[in-house]
Amino acid sequence: MSKRTFFTPADKRFSRKWWLDNFRAMFWVVLVTILIWVYADIEFTEERTLRATIELTVGNSEKLVLIDESGSTTQKIEKEVSFELKGSAAELDKYRRELTKMGMKLSYDLSESHGTGNHTITLDDILNSSDRLTKAGIVVQLAEPASIEVTIDEIVEKSLPVKFQYHGATVEKHVIDTEYAKARATRSDWQRIEDQLGAQDMVIHTKQVDLSNHPSGEVITAELLKSIAGAEDIPILLEPASVKVTVDIAKRFKEINLKVTVRVMTPYIWTQGDTKQFYTLKTKDSLVWVKEITVTGPTTEIEALKAQDIDAYIVLSDKDLTQGEIFDRPVQIRFPSGSNVKLKSETPTISFTLEKVPAPG
Repeated sequence: MSKRTFFTPADKRFSRKWWLDNFRAMFWVVLVTILIWVYADIEFTEERTLRATIELTVGNSEKLVLIDESGSTTQKIEKEVSFELKGSAAELDKYRRELTKMGMKLSYDLSESHGTGNHTITLDDILNSSDRLTKAGIVVQLAEPASIEVTIDEIVEKSLPVKFQYHGATVEKHVIDTEYAKARATRSDWQRIEDQLGAQDMVIHTKQVDLSNHPSGEVITAELLKSIAGAEDIPILLEPASVKVTVDIAKRFKEINLKVTVRVMTPYIWTQGDTKQFYTLKTKDSLVWVKEITVTGPTTEIEALKAQDIDAYIVLSDKDLTQGEIFDRPVQIRFPSGSNVKLKSETPTISFTLEKVPAPG
């Protein structure tokens, strides 16, 4: 007896069972497709190069500062970098979107992990300072530059005495409302200042104040110089920026410019022999014998002083008889006996040579 073959009749189209069977088949197709996509996203990675700005900071520290390339203090240093990342396309896209929202800038606070001194900060350290990349399975492949050199310093405050600087009068006494100023500089700058000053005390000077027209007893505002006297090339921060000074003036001074005629003094022996007869004094032109000088002294003496009251001269010697040599001789300035007038400008000079006069016949 032969075997019989039984065929299950097909479900009726659009019946409930037909819909369930088709839904099951479609579900498995979609599920397998999604799994394939996820597997491909996990297993197949990409490499991408991103560009960003690294912002190194010292956070909210009131004492720590960074030193930039010019040697100035700053709270942050920015550096343009590029880095190559490896990871899934989805995670790389997500990370790039996050960077874009932050203006393609990554901030790294050095105050939490680094003290004062010179440091080499690698880009790997900065990028991996949080577990963001690690959790996303992103690896830093290459960075340019690979590291950033940075110097961290500490701000130190000192209380220093203030010295009033003035001219144009002698002062009987003066009173400064703020005798000490707060000076702030980095610890390394303080060391440089100490090295320059040696045993000299640290003092803050005011800018020079002209007292020639200030009434006695008047309160004067004097601006402070932003440096330590004797170490002017190292800037500091000061508080306050100026002080009030009450000045009692003893005597006022004044300046005046005068043109004086320079005369020549020779050794006495020259007048007894033939030296003056056989040599002649040569200069570029006759105007060199008139020199303008600035003198200062008590107002009453300056106002009475005339150019003819001042003796201006140069002194010659036997050494000047050397042939062909040009000499630069400072002009001697002599004021009237008993006066308190002084030369303020630089001492003038006369350039000359003594030429031998050919013998007659």
